[in-house]
Amino acid sequence: MFLFTFFLCLITLKKTLGSYVNISSIYSGDGAKSTLASNVINGHDAFEGEFPFMAQIYYLDRQRNFRFKCGGSLIGDKHILTAAHCLYKDFSGKSMIPLEDMRIVVGKNERMSKKNNYKTYSVKDVNKFGYPENRAADFAIIALSANVPEEEATSIQIFGGEIQNTIPVQVLGFGSLNSDGSMPSSFLKVASVDISNSTNCSAKTIHWKNNDGMLICQESRGKNESNDSCNGDSGGPLITEYKNKYYLVGTVIIGAKKKETQKNVCGKDIVGYYARVGYYLDHIAEITEIPKTSLIL
Repeated sequence: MFLFTFFLCLITLKKTLGSYVNISSIYSGDGAKSTLASNVINGHDAFEGEFPFMAQIYYLDRQRNFRFKCGGSLIGDKHILTAAHCLYKDFSGKSMIPLEDMRIVVGKNERMSKKNNYKTYSVKDVNKFGYPENRAADFAIIALSANVPEEEATSIQIFGGEIQNTIPVQVLGFGSLNSDGSMPSSFLKVASVDISNSTNCSAKTIHWKNNDGMLICQESRGKNESNDSCNGDSGGPLITEYKNKYYLVGTVIIGAKKKETQKNVCGKDIVGYYARVGYYLDHIAEITEIPKTSLIL
């Protein structure tokens, strides 16, 4: 039962492509069935070229049309870091999307559409780290079938330092623009959020002990109190800026309501969880064949 007790209370899934469902039903095997897409709450439009490492993950639906699935981050010239649940048809983790049905767009601020006709990259391989058996290990590396030229997109390095509450961080995504999880964005949004180590972080999952483990906890406060990631932001980057350069801190996973009675599923009074990318540094270096000294700040 340990592997199916990631969240200790009844919370709503908010960072995956799927309708809001009870986490307990997912982990008891019922699974999520719908395919709703999910954005950054209270964010603003990113400037063109501001985040050239941003990736978009798409899959082919039954009608053979490309559907937006998740965000991601380019590492090196041919690997994407994202959430492991983004590789599955739904959050039940029962059925992976066939690799041949996945496509990646990199370095663009607008979702792919017929009008922009973006170049896409097919997927050669994926690496997971225990998911879905271990739901806390919600992190994956996607290997592209071809290298991404620097004129199209550029890689981001990983933040390897201690995760403190005072580190200024921002979340990027194409997910829902409002707190009920509807209205996905066509444009890349960015919002400032806050790292937390309050008792709320450990109250929602047994897998969070502190922010230097597998997970990072986020509770926005003060002027950022309504800022959050939301539906459709899964796998996207949590970043920090240092000396005019961005570094990857985490990837969006999931969030929990502080109060069961509250109606909003994103934004104010939400505890968010991100995979701490630095936790997987050795694996990333081994799989990408990029020296650790080149990967981190």
